[in-house]
Amino acid sequence: MKKFLLAFLLMPTVYLFVLAGLMYRGSRKKPSSHPDTLLVLGAKVKGKPAYPSQMLKERLDHAVHVHKCYPESQIIVSGGQGPDESEPEAVVMKRYLIAQGIPSTCIRTEVKSSRTKENLLFSQKRFGFNDLVIIICFERCFLQNDCIFVLLVVRQNRSHANAIKTI
Repeated sequence: MKKFLLAFLLMPTVYLFVLAGLMYRGSRKKPSSHPDTLLVLGAKVKGKPAYPSQMLKERLDHAVHVHKCYPESQIIVSGGQGPDESEPEAVVMKRYLIAQGIPSTCIRTEVKSSRTKENLLFSQKRFGFNDLVIIICFERCFLQNDCIFVLLVVRQNRSHANAIKTI
């Protein structure tokens, strides 16, 4: 009984020391100053053939600007096809970025998501996030409770990522 009680009392202490050691080790590693990935979240597309809505166009123009600053970064465009859309958002986004001069080899598409939560999870699952990810969307995307939760889950489940930054 004493051994069981002793083990029961020591387990939390050992756990805390291991956790503190992992936190210290993680705090010593410096993230890259250049983003590996730009994640552009989808929004409404219009027409046939489809073209980006004004909101989506602004996101894509911002992605073009950021990519010019970090041309080695990959761009993930994420967005599925709504019932009133003629093409998946990600396909339209890729076509727009190519028309703006972004090489097609830098762009990856995720076409299954229909909500911000899915944009993050499906993109991370399909492509993985390496060191620094810039998520391009509007702040209201992350004001939803489930999106804040998902952002934490993506950070927790990523393979090697050190930071996720929103702009």
